[in-house]
Amino acid sequence: MESYPTFDSRKELKSMLSLATPLIIIHLAITGMQFADALMVARIGDEALAAVMPAGFAYFLLISFGWGFFAVVSTFVSQSLGQKDEQACGQYTWNAMWIAIIYATLLIPIFWFLAVPFFKVMGHAPQVQEYEVIYFRISLYGGIPNLTLLVVSNFFTGLHRTTYLLWSAVTGSILNIIFNYYLIFGVWIFPELGVAGSAWGTVLANICQCIIIFALFWKKEFRVKYGTVKPTWDWIKMKRLIRVGAPGGLQGVWELMTWGIILTWLIGLFGTEPLAANTIVVRYLHLSFMPAIAIGFIITAVVGKSIGEGQFDRANKQVYLALKVMMGYMILMGIVFFVFRDPFLRVFSKSEEVIAAGRVMLIFAAIFQIFDALFITFSHALRGAGDTKFPAFALVSFSTVFLCGGGLFMVKYFPQYGALGPWSMTTLYVTFLGITLMARWIWGPWRKMNIFK
Repeated sequence: MESYPTFDSRKELKSMLSLATPLIIIHLAITGMQFADALMVARIGDEALAAVMPAGFAYFLLISFGWGFFAVVSTFVSQSLGQKDEQACGQYTWNAMWIAIIYATLLIPIFWFLAVPFFKVMGHAPQVQEYEVIYFRISLYGGIPNLTLLVVSNFFTGLHRTTYLLWSAVTGSILNIIFNYYLIFGVWIFPELGVAGSAWGTVLANICQCIIIFALFWKKEFRVKYGTVKPTWDWIKMKRLIRVGAPGGLQGVWELMTWGIILTWLIGLFGTEPLAANTIVVRYLHLSFMPAIAIGFIITAVVGKSIGEGQFDRANKQVYLALKVMMGYMILMGIVFFVFRDPFLRVFSKSEEVIAAGRVMLIFAAIFQIFDALFITFSHALRGAGDTKFPAFALVSFSTVFLCGGGLFMVKYFPQYGALGPWSMTTLYVTFLGITLMARWIWGPWRKMNIFK
């Protein structure tokens, strides 16, 4: 067993930041892409801008099970790496990929026909509903490339080879902007598709990303050492993936669904302007939580490898070191949101009603940054150890109480506060969840877990 008699904080921090930097660049590129998409869609009108977020939420609600589930690929790969079982890294990745393909394939026929009644129930304006259905249906075609891309990305993250992800992610983000511009506005020989062009642009960009990342996945280096060229099917490994990954998948679905209730349905009840403001605010939130999530992925990978090596104390110290970085960044972003909230909002809209609603939303967003840092850090640390059931239970419980119950309570009994009532509940939710997961890590049941049994 490898020994770590001392913990060099500076060396560990440098290592984690070198691993996180490519992922941060990737997430910033994705954020920039989303900003560019929103700006282009905003030129169509407030109805289009208001429709893209609910439709996007509905689509990601469906694939969010995969986003939560396949994050454990990094856990299995990193712990296998720590145990010097290189071939298992490729085998777990392939078995996760089969699950991704089957799951994503089932989404298209089932939810294509449910699109119209689903968005009708949400009660948005007729033009907004029409745009929502169009965007959602086209997005379904991106399920397979999206989830298989996620699986292979977690393979590279688990190996601590995050620089390989830059090629596909940055290229995909650039292509997404290009595709969207040409297809939304009908540039050159391309048809003017409006909102549909935005959805098709994202699907095409995801396909291009898959081509690039699979070319890297099948490089000789990985074929020989990790067996990535062998499409294995192993029921035992699948069962392990399902046992550890399913709670995270359910957590992802429930979290996005309850956030969707708050950020689309409840806020949409107050009109198109608050819904448009909400879309803008969420775009800015990506500036804080997307890079933070990138650091979270690295926390999962380094914790998994240390646990695979049997170095539990080292894993614990790595988590608190990462927390310091996370806290500093998120607090800084909270200050930026508060100070520059008006200029940020005017980038997207000149409507005073939109700006007035978004102004207070950004204040709430600024407040919960510190607790979001706790949530992201400790949820990813627990995932690296294979502790996925408790975080899922905590998230489902708090989101049900605060986001659903609290949001409905504010809308029914304090409607005079408008969209600010549901947003106040998001702050309470993130606060309680962050503190609870920190307590779980301190308690320490993760030290006794074994994901391979």
